Formats: sequence, C-alpha cells, structure tokens
Amino acid sequence: MQSPFSPSRLISCDDLLARLLAGLAPVAPCLVPLAQLRPGTIAAALPGPQAGLPSAPLALRRGYALRSDELIGAGPLSPVMRLTEPPLIEAGEPLPEGADAILDPAALRRSGAFYEISAETFPGDGVLPAAHHLPPHEPLLEEGEEIGPAGLLLLAMAGTTEVPCRIPRLAITGGDAPARQSLCTLAQSFGATLTDGPADIHLQLAETAPSGGGWLCQGLALNGVQEIAVAQSDTCVTIRFAPRPELLMLVAVGVLLPLLDHLSCRRALKGPALPLSRKISSPVGMSEIVLLRREAQTWAPLPSGELSLAGLSRAEALLRLPAGEEGWPAGRTLAPDLFGRRL
Repeated sequence: MQSPFSPSRLISCDDLLARLLAGLAPVAPCLVPLAQLRPGTIAAALPGPQAGLPSAPLALRRGYALRSDELIGAGPLSPVMRLTEPPLIEAGEPLPEGADAILDPAALRRSGAFYEISAETFPGDGVLPAAHHLPPHEPLLEEGEEIGPAGLLLLAMAGTTEVPCRIPRLAITGGDAPARQSLCTLAQSFGATLTDGPADIHLQLAETAPSGGGWLCQGLALNGVQEIAVAQSDTCVTIRFAPRPELLMLVAVGVLLPLLDHLSCRRALKGPALPLSRKISSPVGMSEIVLLRREAQTWAPLPSGELSLAGLSRAEALLRLPAGEEGWPAGRTLAPDLFGRRL
C-alpha cells in the first residue's frame, strides 16, 4: 500500500531543525508564583542577594551562642566563669553579633552569682556559615537553568514569591488518550505547558497526510524515512504524524525536545567524555538518533533504527548523527546530550 505522505518533500532532520530554529525566537519570560512552580521548569535569569544565603551565620543546633576564644582551656576542673548567662538560641536562628560557636547546654550551669562553663568549643562549632548555600553576588537562577527541588528550596530561603521562567506552549490535537498523555507528560517534564489556545508548537496526531501547501516537509529522513509533516508560521511550528508509539517517541526526541530547548533557552546537559564501546553505523544522507547507556566507563549504543520504548526508558543519553556521517568507530570519545530524566 502506498504511503499517503509524499516522499518528494523529504528533508533530513538536521536541515529541518536548522530552518525551524533560524525563524524561532525564545519565548518571553513570564512570572510564575513560587507555590505553582513545577520542577523541570526552565528559569530566566534571577539575581541573588548581595550578601548571599543565608545572610548571617545560623545555629545548627540548640545551645548557647558564644565567642569560642573566650572558652580556651575550659574544662570540668578549670571552668570559665561568667557573670551573665549567654544567649540561648534554637536551631535555625541567627547568631548574635560577635558569636562564632554554639555551646552544648549541658556544659553550662549556674553556681551562685556566676555561670560555669566546663567545655571548650571552636570557631564554627554548631554554626552554618553565612553565604553557605549561595555565595555573595551569585544569581539565584541562571538563564536556561532547570529548576529542581534544591532550587525551589533556595528560592524559598531567599523569600522569592514570583520566579521568571520561559515556558513554551504546546497544543496537542487528535490521537487517542494514551498518546496525548505520553506527549503531555514528556513536554511538561521538559518545561512546557499544555494549552487549548495559541501555541508555540502544535502536534497534530493524524493518520492522513496534510492537505494544501505551506508544509516545509511531508517526510523526514530520521532513523529511516518517516511520515512526518512540518509547517512553520510566524508564531507556531506544526508537526503532523501518525500516533504510533515508535513514531511518537521519535518525533518527541528528534524534533520536539530540540524545539522546546530552543524556546526555553534550556542549557544543554552534557555527559562525561567517554569512548564508544562499539561502532555506530548510519546511512549517508539520513539523520540518526542513537540512544546510549553508560557501561564500564564507556558509552554503549542501544539498538538503532526504530526506537523501542524499552530502549528509551533505559537510555541515559543520546547522540545525534548528522546526515553527512556514515557512523562513528568504536573507541571514539564523545560527550553526548543527557536526557536529565528517564523518558
């Protein structure tokens, strides 16, 4: 049976992405309330406090805040005597001016008009230094940084209520519920939001070929010849393909994720430079996505060609072989793109 997609409009994935990205500007930053921020969202730049975080030393445990040099030589047989009781503070509270250590409460007792201290301490004992979590003048978030759980805690510590983010809008039409849900989950984990209104990317899940003109391609040379049609307007990229599982994930990894990364200015995550465990072969003129897994200080290629769901769920990184490459030999060193999360 002849394919409904026309092979006369075939283009390599490299050429397609180059054309799409050249006419696609990153989305403008928007402010997202901290309470609504999801891990995986991509941040725009956000300056940090000049003093760093925390802005002052904090107690790591309950105890007396003291200057450690006042307790040199203190012990059960030679206690240090004080006329006033030092301040007793709780864990997480800032240290008073001049204090640099926290003394165990058991080491202090009242003796008549005096307070006896029967233990030494040292500078920084029981203390979280100022600027421990964020050095002075460092940004809270860098442009293109993926916000994770640690970043959310840092933002909360800084008292941030709204966070500047770049969030591409994705529309999905057609297909069945499992296909739409898979794409929705993947896109959201890479920082996109789903919309029924104006979108930056529109995925059309359909078995039939598109009608009319205006399509950049109606076939994509990516791990074989794929029935994928792509169009681009001033505001939106439209990708039309059949919602088969293997094609759905190939479109997601080969086209959708690079577009989302570009729109959100997401910083690429690179894996360590390691040699290939075995040769990778690729047909000339055909873009190829090769899934990789780390094995014994090498990058081991998973079976190429049609991407399997099991392979995608186990892959740690991917290699994009351009259309002009015939493959890479075993032993060649590479630092591939990391997924950052399981697909």
